Amino acid sequence: MFKKVILLTLSFFGFSLFPGNLTNQVTIIDSTQQTIYGATHERVQRTLQVGSSSVLQTYHYLGADFDSGEFRIITGDDYTSTGYRLATTKKHAEVSQAKYDEYLIIGGVNADFFSGSAPIEAYVEDGQVISSGQGYYREVIGFKENGQIALGTPEYDGYEIIIQDAVGKERIRLPIKNINASYVNHPFDIYVYFDTYSTTLPNGIPKYLISTNETKGAIPRIFGQGTYQSSKTEAHTMTSGTLAIVSNNPYLAALLETGDQVTINRKMTGAFEGVKWAVGGWGKLVINGVKNTNIVSVDPTLRHPRTAIGVKADGSVFFIAADGRQIGYSQGMTLYELADLMLDYGAVDAYNLDGGGSTTMVLRTNTNTFEVVNQPSDNPPRSVTNSVFLALQVRFDDTTPHEIPDYSTPLNPPTNLVIQGDRLTFQGQTGAKEYQVTINDVVYTTKSQFFTLPQAISSAGLYTITVQAIGDGFYYKSSELSAPFPFDYPGAIPLESPNQFRLTTTTLYWDESDPHTDYRFTINGKTYTLFLNRFTISTLNLTPGTYIVEVQKLGDGFVHGDSEIAYFTFRVYSAVEKEVLASMGLIKEIFILFAR
Repeated sequence: MFKKVILLTLSFFGFSLFPGNLTNQVTIIDSTQQTIYGATHERVQRTLQVGSSSVLQTYHYLGADFDSGEFRIITGDDYTSTGYRLATTKKHAEVSQAKYDEYLIIGGVNADFFSGSAPIEAYVEDGQVISSGQGYYREVIGFKENGQIALGTPEYDGYEIIIQDAVGKERIRLPIKNINASYVNHPFDIYVYFDTYSTTLPNGIPKYLISTNETKGAIPRIFGQGTYQSSKTEAHTMTSGTLAIVSNNPYLAALLETGDQVTINRKMTGAFEGVKWAVGGWGKLVINGVKNTNIVSVDPTLRHPRTAIGVKADGSVFFIAADGRQIGYSQGMTLYELADLMLDYGAVDAYNLDGGGSTTMVLRTNTNTFEVVNQPSDNPPRSVTNSVFLALQVRFDDTTPHEIPDYSTPLNPPTNLVIQGDRLTFQGQTGAKEYQVTINDVVYTTKSQFFTLPQAISSAGLYTITVQAIGDGFYYKSSELSAPFPFDYPGAIPLESPNQFRLTTTTLYWDESDPHTDYRFTINGKTYTLFLNRFTISTLNLTPGTYIVEVQKLGDGFVHGDSEIAYFTFRVYSAVEKEVLASMGLIKEIFILFAR
């Protein structure tokens, strides 16, 4: 229902009409409100007193209580089959309404900034990543099927194929190994080729040919969509308006049917995984319910026409379109004034969208057409790259994905379990993503074909070890357990103490006939870890006196334990002592007495 309005004309001086976020005085000159299919549209004209200046501002609000109906946020554009194209927000609304009849679009605003005709940031339409952005890493707001909202900068993990049946029900999603690259034979890897690829595709490998209805950009912003027509194994040369999928993948062979829709796009991960609709912005206005005091965007302290999107604490979403650059009607807003306004309407998070001459709000009329309700400063409305809309979902199709048959291959159990020192090694299996090592019913995980035992075993005893190869659950099933491997661990055996000490005028040596690799060396209250069987005493500049050195072999803690400490005593003589002893011919004898 299209419910026409209440007209309010208010004229007073005071603080904001809304809960107090603005610090400047506001006078409401005129406010009108209407309800459209349960959503609320407001047009407000006011003056904002900033110091001695009175600023005239006119803005439009569109929002709804998402708990009161099946409200959704969707996106729209008017892109061509092979590229991006600018169009007005009104045109975007018309195109999206015709394209997505399960939604009734109530209204919306222009969205992302753009360069040429392409959006600056990520753009997702109906679950398809039409663009992953131009590398500016600005803000993106995304909307999931379950009502969750993703905020921030999307992350990507390669590319994927989405296969849907003729009515849009998803069959499967599969990762892509490479795009427009030389094919490397593999049992599962998927290669995709656009019509820009000029090398002949190899003979003998299944090729699934897609008639494209849309392609966008080039790596790393590639996107393609079309209808599956046929398959072949013969050598193939790409022709205009086609895609080719080349792979031995069993899921493609079993599930892909003539007439299926195939989409090639980048795969969003992290917070943006599963996002169905998304647009970019530039400038965080409100963060976790707090006004941003350092907004980074276009002229944040100057007044321009502005567009913004806000999210309330209950998950409801609303839009603001503030007109500007029109003397006697509306001078525009700074981004800080816009942030205050978003807070007044209850935003806990809010992003600035493209503004200036792009600022446009459209609404559905009572004749089910769309009209521009603000006064864009460009007059007529500017063509933009994409738009974002408030809609009601009016049809709920069965979107549950098709059940995926199991074509996975069981892995063989690992073999050749061997323990060498403190390490268990085994023969792994191609296709295993990791291995589970079970020691006396306790399970440990390793990505490698070895396992260091000290992380599981610390005391002597009899242990039973098994290893299982873990599959990805899609191409490979996990193996059975390996044959049990008994391990009788005697505990760490202490090393023999260091011996064979020999002191020269500069260096103390030990274990010269059987050197070790790790020692703990203590002298004069200081301890050193050594990797050689010697220590240069002269570097310490010791004062005259008698010194006791402690030397200990360090074990690995599993096969060998630390040795007992060996002691070595020696004396450093003063110049006078050396002279007296030399005159008596006793230096060598006394040296031998103490050096032991």
